[in-house]
Amino acid sequence: MKKNGYHSITSSDLETSVSCDTLGLDFVEMNILESTSEESYDAVICLSLIHLFDNEQLSLFFKNIQKKLKPGGLLILDTTGSPDTSFFPFEQ
Repeated sequence: MKKNGYHSITSSDLETSVSCDTLGLDFVEMNILESTSEESYDAVICLSLIHLFDNEQLSLFFKNIQKKLKPGGLLILDTTGSPDTSFFPFEQ
């Protein structure tokens, strides 16, 4: 993402990730089901998460994601429980 001009990238999870430091990313410890911060983003990418939620949690997830996205923001959602892999962007 940084190679494509995105420089303000924040990662979040339930606990700190060593890979964020390695990649030079800002990190926010966050549980989206309990999130109360006012921070908003141009885009949210959610990988390998929502398959764990029941219907009530899904409703809360989308409500809280909507609060996190700026108007016209983009949500990229991976709905499956794919195995952990490294992200390798395609070169054009």
